[in-house]
Amino acid sequence: MFNIVHTAEIGYITQDRQLIEDIFNAFAFTEEEQENLNEQLIIYTDDGQQIPCSCSKAAYKEVGDIIPGIKAISVRNLYVPSSFKIIVRIEPNLLITGRRSIALFHCTDENKETLIDTFFLNMGDAIGYEYYDFLDLNNWLTERIDYTYNIHLGSKEAVKTFEDITKRTRKNSYNSKNLYLKEESPDNQSTASANKSSKTILYDKQEQIIDKYEGMPAEERKELIKEAEGIARFEVQCDKAKVFSIMSSTIDAKPQSRSFIDFLSESLSTYLLTQKYAELIGWGDFYSLEAAIKKIEESSLKPKMKEKLINFMRLADQSENIATLRENFIKGTVLEEYKDKNGSSITMYGSPSKYLNWTKKLISVGINAMPIARARNIEYFRNPVNPSDFNTTEE
Repeated sequence: MFNIVHTAEIGYITQDRQLIEDIFNAFAFTEEEQENLNEQLIIYTDDGQQIPCSCSKAAYKEVGDIIPGIKAISVRNLYVPSSFKIIVRIEPNLLITGRRSIALFHCTDENKETLIDTFFLNMGDAIGYEYYDFLDLNNWLTERIDYTYNIHLGSKEAVKTFEDITKRTRKNSYNSKNLYLKEESPDNQSTASANKSSKTILYDKQEQIIDKYEGMPAEERKELIKEAEGIARFEVQCDKAKVFSIMSSTIDAKPQSRSFIDFLSESLSTYLLTQKYAELIGWGDFYSLEAAIKKIEESSLKPKMKEKLINFMRLADQSENIATLRENFIKGTVLEEYKDKNGSSITMYGSPSKYLNWTKKLISVGINAMPIARARNIEYFRNPVNPSDFNTTEE
């Protein structure tokens, strides 16, 4: 298994108007598509002065039919006079293979060199080789990048079960039909976990292809649907704010620069995929309450700790999801269906650090902190991922 990238948006700033014209000609931008480039937002200060700012609109074109792997190009004015920002939406694996598949770009040095060469040749053929600086992918900055992992579950039924079971491990609910519509409108996307700078999602890859890829040639679409069967896709989408957050962080995996090539990093993808999987789904296998209690009882933990963890799992069973479990534990909650040996009510209460310690104890014996909902009628489901999966080589 690899640490991989699906899609990225990369930026290049230029003052070369001829480069812009050649891009428009090479990718057949219509006059209507170019119109937005001529608009510029003017801000008026309190004393009436005009300040030109970058326009929120851009000359935009879908170009995937011209260069597979270069999905779209946009150009916008910057507030610096006569400066333009070019943004390219790139699918690295599609660019270097020329074939759409569910395979993803592996962040190896060899593949990065291949990507740099392929970008140079394809864009050079399109607009001309005199724009050497523009053609060198090392000169492009990261605007957005999606680190992605294909989870092979074997069947569509297993993907559906995994999605259903892990709804309780997520802090937010979501509409599974909308969660992968990021390319259509970020506002339509309802994800399992999100903040202003990044989104983390889990979805059925085959279902996404069926719903979204209707414009593809029928035979190619059929092959892609078949290839995606039994695959759940786990994705960490880093917007520009997240990119800057990473650059200002102190993590060991921090890239040396905002260069797109530096963000094609095995260590960074490992760090983010591991961190977000732990937050969104968690480690340890999934058990029904009864099966979890049995496994705890059979463990080598001390009797007192066994009793505490069993009651903790009972509290988890009556909680809606992992967020409400933590909330219920910290504020103190009475177990609804259970009494102690004296017939008294049992109140589960503890500090945030105790909550964290107990969830780690459960993981140590192979149990995810959220039991399978009773309505699922499932006793056990193996967690298909463990931390080492994000940093191994393919078999």
